Amino acid sequence: MSIKEFTENDTERWNNFVLNNAHGTFFHLAEWKTIFEESFRLKTFYFYAEECGEIVGVLPLALVKRPVFGAVLISSPLCVYGGALGKVEELENAAQKKAEELGIQYLELRNQNQTSNNFQTTDRFYTFQKELSENHEENLTSIPRKQRAEVRKGIAINLETTVNQNIELFYKLYSTSVRNLGTPVFPKKYLKNLIETFGKNCEITTVSYQGKPLTSVLSFRYKD
Repeated sequence: MSIKEFTENDTERWNNFVLNNAHGTFFHLAEWKTIFEESFRLKTFYFYAEECGEIVGVLPLALVKRPVFGAVLISSPLCVYGGALGKVEELENAAQKKAEELGIQYLELRNQNQTSNNFQTTDRFYTFQKELSENHEENLTSIPRKQRAEVRKGIAINLETTVNQNIELFYKLYSTSVRNLGTPVFPKKYLKNLIETFGKNCEITTVSYQGKPLTSVLSFRYKD
């Protein structure tokens, strides 16, 4: 088995491995490498393990330079998930070696599942998953009572929902909302790159009332 660095020619087989791995996520897909590089000019290191000509593990990494904490290697920045798939220990060893070469003392892997024993883990972050029923009423009753009442109010006043890739309207609503919360706003270029790169797997849902847009969300589609 050997550890190699990703090239564009490896895109299809990299993604095939991710899609067929039980722990693979949307954020492990090879296209994120281009997103990081073109949207934020991040240096990336995408490693894969190969055995008998077949990919048996992948690990996406990006170098992020932070004003206070200095340079860090993350799998993957801007994303909820990351970390190694498949040959975990071998790939994590490669990541540690790359960090040492770069003189970086902080390496972060955003795994959903347990890593090898070489890393300290934290339980400060959480993720939420929910199976949806084909019965709408069952989905509603699974929502806590007070929130469910708000949902029913929204249904009662006939809110309008549109699904498209209108980045201009989305960005106006998004940037206003985030600014009001005092949080830095992602550049529009980044969101445009997401839509252009992932195509039909990246969509925008906007909710309006009497023709006035109220809120909008950008979603990713992955597998089923």
